[in-house]
Amino acid sequence: MKRMHVAAVAVALLAFLVINPVFTKGYPGDPKNKKTITGEVIDITCYASAGAKGDGHKECAQMCVNNGLPIGILDKSGKVYVAVKGHMPAKSELYDFIAQNVTASGTVSERGGVRVIDIDKVEKAK
Repeated sequence: MKRMHVAAVAVALLAFLVINPVFTKGYPGDPKNKKTITGEVIDITCYASAGAKGDGHKECAQMCVNNGLPIGILDKSGKVYVAVKGHMPAKSELYDFIAQNVTASGTVSERGGVRVIDIDKVEKAK
C-alpha cells in the first residue's frame, strides 16, 4: 500500500513537472529566449526549394503565403526563422512586409536545425 502511494505521488510529480513549462528548460516564455532579429520576410517553401526571395519574387511569395505555405524571416547570416504568433503562422504580422527587411522581436526556439520565432513585435527595418 505504501509503495502504491509513493508511486502515485512520484507519477503525479513527474506529470506536473512535464506539463508545467516553468520547470522545463527553454520554455516559451523564458526571457533567455527573447531575441530581436533583422532580415527579409520570405515564403519559406520557395526560398528553401529555389532560393527565391526579394522584390522579383514578391507576388509569388504573397500567393504562396495566401495558400497556406509558411512565412518566415531570412536574416543577414542566412539563417531562416519560421515565424509564428502563438501556435499559428504569423501571416497577419508579416504579410505586408513580404520581400522587405524587418526587425522582429520575440521568443526564439531551435531544435534539429529548425528555428522558430514567436513574434511579439515587428517593424520595418531602419
